[in-house]
Amino acid sequence: MIMNQFNVLNRDFSGFNPDSTNIPAVWEPLRGHSTIQFVMAQRTPDDETTNGIHRVTSATQSPGPSDNDPIKSAILGGVDAWDPTKYFNIWVGNFTRSDLLGYSSYPIGTPEHDGENINQQGIVVNASTLPGGSLAPFNRGRTLVHEAGHFFWLRHINGDEACGNDF
Repeated sequence: MIMNQFNVLNRDFSGFNPDSTNIPAVWEPLRGHSTIQFVMAQRTPDDETTNGIHRVTSATQSPGPSDNDPIKSAILGGVDAWDPTKYFNIWVGNFTRSDLLGYSSYPIGTPEHDGENINQQGIVVNASTLPGGSLAPFNRGRTLVHEAGHFFWLRHINGDEACGNDF
């Protein structure tokens, strides 16, 4: 499921997702093909060999966006972030709220990031949203793609109550 998620992330960010044909004509000239490629970490911050996956079995759940999300803390039953200036941290788990699919911090150095705990930098997604997960129709891996867009400071095109406007 994790490798399938990376395939979806790379396919969508490169603009080769099959449903890209649904882009309204008005937006088509602005459509890009990102050269960003997401890969699994091969070395830990301590320079140990890794497959990039840190698995923890825990009852710890994320409450959603906060400066002290327990899923991002080993002391609280989660997993500590790796240096966010060198790694793209993604936590996959469960939320205490049933209406939340995922959330992202904003990038370091942006006004929205001001005051955020650097050790909480990254994205949290509901495990059931990964490709093959049980949360249909949200189980195609698009939640992480959406949240990665926010991580790279993309806004909702028309804005919304939760995320604000696109400026």
